[in-house]
Formats: sequence, structure tokens, C-alpha cells
Amino acid sequence: MRRPSFATVLAFIALFVSLGGPAQARRLITGKDVKSSTLTGKHIKNRSLGTTDLSASANRSLKATAPGSIGPAQLAANSVGSAAVANGSLGAADLAAGAVGAVALAPASVGSATVADNSLQGIDIGADSITADEIADGRLTARDVASFVGTLPLDFPPIDLGACAFIDSDVAAVAVTTPPRSIGDDAVIVTPPGSFPDDKVVLSAAPQEATKLRVRVCNLNGADGLDLPLMTFRYISFDF
Repeated sequence: MRRPSFATVLAFIALFVSLGGPAQARRLITGKDVKSSTLTGKHIKNRSLGTTDLSASANRSLKATAPGSIGPAQLAANSVGSAAVANGSLGAADLAAGAVGAVALAPASVGSATVADNSLQGIDIGADSITADEIADGRLTARDVASFVGTLPLDFPPIDLGACAFIDSDVAAVAVTTPPRSIGDDAVIVTPPGSFPDDKVVLSAAPQEATKLRVRVCNLNGADGLDLPLMTFRYISFDF
């Protein structure tokens, strides 16, 4: 037989590759035969990869929640409870106005350390919600219950027997309110210092204007020209 020509041999090899090459490639080519970073997204058919084709670390990365990705729209109603909120993580700025009502507070959950000084007003306290039983004995001062509280240093002129003298003094309310408080219709108590000669003179006081108090002394048993030294008087008024 004649030996086949070189061209004939090449033709047979090409025919063999075209018929069996892909099958042989699928059987013989593995991941070890692919150079790192040579395959890109354009070499992979769309939607041909599943989660089982990805590494465990890639799956964990896909399932992780990105910081700041969950907002109110992603949360179901009542899905976040107290157990999911870290202690001290919520402040006043995180609560809507009126969001916390009486039903949201546990009995005895609000103590004196929780309430800032001068933070409660009449509109914040429900009817019959606070009684004398809830207030510790001896904890209230004059400023907690009165409208006007303070001291007045007064120096009266000499007073003859049977005569009286008075001094009008400005006074200030314990709190700034709208409308401003007036002492005009308050019940007023004025107390003298211990050195006051109450066996000789009588003391009385009454409101004069919205923020003015008149203190009067009358000489009933002293000598003519009784001259009292400068004294500091204390006053307190209660609104009706």
C-alpha cells in the first residue's frame, strides 16, 4: 500500500478532533488546567451559577446584612422588642413626642433620679396620678408648693406709739410662666427674724400689685420713735 501523504494525515487528525475533541475536553480539562484569573464574567453563561457553585465564604458574604441597610420600611410592625434594644441605646431624640404614655411605664419604674429638676408641670401629671403617698416625707420645699418665695431686707423708719409704717417691695415668682404669675390674689405669709420685738410691734403683709408686696409694722406697746434695725423677712405665697 502506498503511504498516505502528509496532507491526508492532517485531514484525518482534524476530522478526529472535530468529532471527539469537545467530549475529550470535557473529560480531560479540570480546574487545575485553568490559569488563575483567566476566566471572567463574560466567559460564564448568565444565570448558570447557583449558590452550590459558590464557596462557603461567598455564601456567608451574600447572606450578611450590610450596615444601615435596614430601615423602618423593612421592619414588620412590633417586630422589634425590648430584648433587641441594647441598654442605653435609645435617648430622648429617638422617641417621638408623646410616644411613651402611662401604659408603657411599669409600676414604680420612674423614680426621683429619672426626673430632671423642674421638668414636670401640671399638664404632664394626670388627674389623681400622684398623691401624698408617692412623695417622700420631708422632701418638698417652699419652692415646690408656693408661687412666690423669698427674703426681704427691710429698714423701717422710726415709728411712734400707736402708729404704723409700711414698705412696698418687689417680689419674683418661683417660675417663669405664660401668663406670668401674680401675687395679687395669693394668700401671703411673712415671717420676721428671731430678733423681731413682737412684744412691742405687730407685723402684717398683703399684696399690692402683681409682683409687689407690702409689709407693715405697727407700734402698739413700744416707746415713741421706736427705731427697728435693718431686718431680713421671709415671705411665701400660695395661689388659689
